[in-house]
Amino acid sequence: MHRVFVTSNPSAVEECFMRNDIIFANRPRTLARKHLNYDSTTMGLASYGDHWRNLRRLTTLEMFSSACMAMLSVVRHDQVRLLLKGPFHESNRWWTKTEMRSKFRELSITVVMRMIVGKRYYGKAIVDEEAAEIRL
Repeated sequence: MHRVFVTSNPSAVEECFMRNDIIFANRPRTLARKHLNYDSTTMGLASYGDHWRNLRRLTTLEMFSSACMAMLSVVRHDQVRLLLKGPFHESNRWWTKTEMRSKFRELSITVVMRMIVGKRYYGKAIVDEEAAEIRL
């Protein structure tokens, strides 16, 4: 059972979020969180402290820096271009219905894989042993 604090008093809300924000910033410790999330060491579930500050610094300076985002924008633009080009070439007519849910899922997986690994692992034009392993 988790303790919950509910208030509608503006001064109490200010007290919680301005003066005692570190106390309220931590997430509840659960057994599932311990076993499924590497004992809460990932960015999304780490408790506030030195480890969380190091993870935040790393993601801010390395992963989500403006230089890194600009460098990886080429990957996103290329994959969106391929996404839009695919259904157009698959159909013989100009106006056809296309199921996009799987296309968007493939787009997001491919963008993440290209950003992390530097290779495309999904799509019809991919002929690679390593890609075949990943797909299985």
